[in-house]
Amino acid sequence: MLIVTLPINLLSLGIFTFVINGAMLELTAAVVAGFHVEGFWSAVIGALLLSCFSFLLNVFVADNGRIEYIYVEHRRL
Repeated sequence: MLIVTLPINLLSLGIFTFVINGAMLELTAAVVAGFHVEGFWSAVIGALLLSCFSFLLNVFVADNGRIEYIYVEHRRL
């Protein structure tokens, strides 16, 4: 889907990706029993929330599955 919509993604600077993710979330809701999405724009907002949550998990969880701590070292000038 991303390759097919590459020209419009370039024109929208990648924002159209959220529309694609919303469509995929709505398609998932049509296939999976017990999972329901109430409309297309709800799916787009849900895709945006899933993207934010995934980003936060990728920031704090290492590749080996362990939680990483970010230490900031303060130096005096």
